[in-house]
Amino acid sequence: MASAAISGTGAPRRRKSGDERRQEIVREATKVIAERGFYGASLQEIADGIGITQAGMLRHVKNKNELLLLVLGQFESDNPTQACLNSMVEDYRETGRAQCFPAIYRTSVRQALDNPRLTQLYLVLRAEAMDSAHPAHDYFAKRGLKVRESVAKITWNVPEPYRDSKAIVDLYLTMGSALDGLQMRWLGEDDFDLEWHWKVCEDFFYPLPEWEGYR
Repeated sequence: MASAAISGTGAPRRRKSGDERRQEIVREATKVIAERGFYGASLQEIADGIGITQAGMLRHVKNKNELLLLVLGQFESDNPTQACLNSMVEDYRETGRAQCFPAIYRTSVRQALDNPRLTQLYLVLRAEAMDSAHPAHDYFAKRGLKVRESVAKITWNVPEPYRDSKAIVDLYLTMGSALDGLQMRWLGEDDFDLEWHWKVCEDFFYPLPEWEGYR
């Protein structure tokens, strides 16, 4: 049970548990890393953001690399797009039902609009992690491979030319790259309508009448 401390007003103040403090650290680290990148973020700035000393923070996380792993773990937990894909994989395994391919990136667009910081975190770290020495390099390489394998295993409700696993993975990669570019513009430019521009992309990638009944 968390103990109580005395606040400046004399009222008892509940001391945060280790798990609560760790979650607070991860939230603040997510904010700072999204803004400055892993290399630009400092442990001192993160500690200052939640009102504790750096030494106090290091009682909950060993070092900056471990903190990054915690941030990435929270990113996976908070990621609606990954949850959508996982749900599709599970539904396909249980029912054999062909899945709606356009739903993946529509979920990504909604995710970006609902949580821009999570999107910024992904884009900033993904760019930094092109460096093989970056502590998240292997994470992103393995994550991309895992997602592509999941996409290839599902039967999708798509036009005949895309029913081959290579064709659908190629489409997935191409559309993902397009969305990454749009999200970068959206985060960096005023009055950029991400939702509208994604609809333009869908008309290009899912042209009618070929995609009639599949969109």
